[in-house]
Amino acid sequence: MSAVLTPTGAKSTTPGRGRRGLNPKYLPLAATISLFVLMATLGSVLYDGFFSAQVFLNLLIDNAFLIIVAIGMTFVILSGGIDLS
Repeated sequence: MSAVLTPTGAKSTTPGRGRRGLNPKYLPLAATISLFVLMATLGSVLYDGFFSAQVFLNLLIDNAFLIIVAIGMTFVILSGGIDLS
């Protein structure tokens, strides 16, 4: 009868898979969400009515031209009308 022994220090996991933490490719997303939550919290603490419907409508009205341009650019890119390389 033969037995195969593995050293006690050997690990069968791939490198980097055993540690817990934030994947570096998600760091920009995590930073953006964190800043958004921080700004929303600060706005609600410092200004009364920050989450009111009127403030939301003012943001949409003041930035309507940016929304229209962004939608147009998205359609051009998705339809293949522009080469980003």
